[in-house]
Amino acid sequence: MKPFSTLVLYLFFAVWQNHLLAQANFVISPDDTLYAASLKKIERNRNPYKVMEVLSQIGNIEDCKNDSLRADLYYFYGSAFGQLGKFDSSHYFLSRALVISSTRNLPVNHVGTLIAQGNVYWGMQFYHLALEKYQAALELTEKNDGEEFYTFHVMILGNIGGIYAQLGEHDKALDYVIRSNRIGVKTNNLRPRSHLKIGRYLLDVNRPSEALDSLHQSIKLIQLHNDSVALAHCYEYMSTAHLKLSNYDSAEYYLLLSEKVGLLLNYNLDQLPINKGNLALKKGSVAQAKAHYLLGLEQYLEQGKLEEQAETYMLLSQLAKQTQADALALSYYEQYKQLTDSINSKERSIRVHELQTKFDVKKKEDQIARLTMKQELSEAQLSEARWQIIMVSSGAAFVVILAVVFFIFYKKKQRADQMAQHLQYEALQKRYLELVNGPTTFDLHLQLDELNQRLVNPLTEREYEVLQLSLTGMTNKQIADKIFVSVSTIKFHLGNVYNKFGVNNKNEALEYVVKTS
Repeated sequence: MKPFSTLVLYLFFAVWQNHLLAQANFVISPDDTLYAASLKKIERNRNPYKVMEVLSQIGNIEDCKNDSLRADLYYFYGSAFGQLGKFDSSHYFLSRALVISSTRNLPVNHVGTLIAQGNVYWGMQFYHLALEKYQAALELTEKNDGEEFYTFHVMILGNIGGIYAQLGEHDKALDYVIRSNRIGVKTNNLRPRSHLKIGRYLLDVNRPSEALDSLHQSIKLIQLHNDSVALAHCYEYMSTAHLKLSNYDSAEYYLLLSEKVGLLLNYNLDQLPINKGNLALKKGSVAQAKAHYLLGLEQYLEQGKLEEQAETYMLLSQLAKQTQADALALSYYEQYKQLTDSINSKERSIRVHELQTKFDVKKKEDQIARLTMKQELSEAQLSEARWQIIMVSSGAAFVVILAVVFFIFYKKKQRADQMAQHLQYEALQKRYLELVNGPTTFDLHLQLDELNQRLVNPLTEREYEVLQLSLTGMTNKQIADKIFVSVSTIKFHLGNVYNKFGVNNKNEALEYVVKTS
């Protein structure tokens, strides 16, 4: 057969296969009626316990023939496990949903599953992994049109903003929630907490007047949707904005409102004691400020909130220093330093665990993908056998050639996919092993000239020296003492290094060097 004829036959088969696939996705067979009815029950009540109860009654999900329906059922299984804090099971079922949605060309299911995976990682405090999932989902929404994708787009941008806020990158957080709000208005998908997030992140970048404008708009939306928890936070942020603007009476008014709403809901506002102390201090009452801080510290110790404890210890240290109680100020500062070291150590452990989880999840996804490909191969072989029976009975030699061509192309694609997965798996394993010891023991193997070959703007010898010392875990103060310069000089050199690498902090610089190595 001539090459052109072979191509025509292959294209004909591909079109015919896609036609059948489209029918399978949108037509519910009588055998799938139970699954469709179960999905409707889940959509009416998404309580995770109710979801698990419904799914436990439908048997093996793999028996469902409809791809979209099967992907949805796996999605709800994974989401329910995630809400219940059973993250391993959540990853397993969401990975199954992702394999189906990606291989069967189901973009709505695919985006929804990526968002669910991001939400699970956020709940685990694996912010970098959550960001990867949200960004992958965002790319898909930007390539598709339709009401579902507009809604996804607004949601994802808001979630990315929330992740950047958790990572302390407040300018990026603000940028993403503003984009989310703009698209929400344009597509009539504005979320009730959109202006609330904008107001909060404007406060983080010290723009209180603009924050108040957004928060006033937020109150109208929140009251319209009867979101009382959001209302408590809105009053809290308005109080902070007025405090920054030295409007102490207004700050106190909104702070009392936030406390009142919180008490009515039995909802705890973590920053309330700190905000009360800050307000009292601004109004000149050192004693009241100290009382609020100590009351908050007792609450934070009971609840195990490390970041709030650290912030309170620093405020108490500053307060003691202001009243010339130097010994007490030093004691509070030592407590603050001990807590920040503990938090940093915890963050490093979370990052290592995050990489290990990524490694494990990728391994499971590869296993699922291999099983799926084996199943598809078996189905293809069965389909080939059926075609051969039809050919023998009808004498249609055309069908024999068609099946052989499809099988050859499929085998080649399968081998290529398996090889790509194997290479990706090995690369991820190598990266994990290189990072698992954390930044405190990293050794920069690249020489200065080797590293500069990879950079547009080369490092100076002093910048390279400061980078080496920084990646060994030394603080800026320790580096400054070692090479006999000031701390500000060290910060200046590190800032130049980060700019030349195109990163924002030491952790990202470490990842850049590891990738470059």
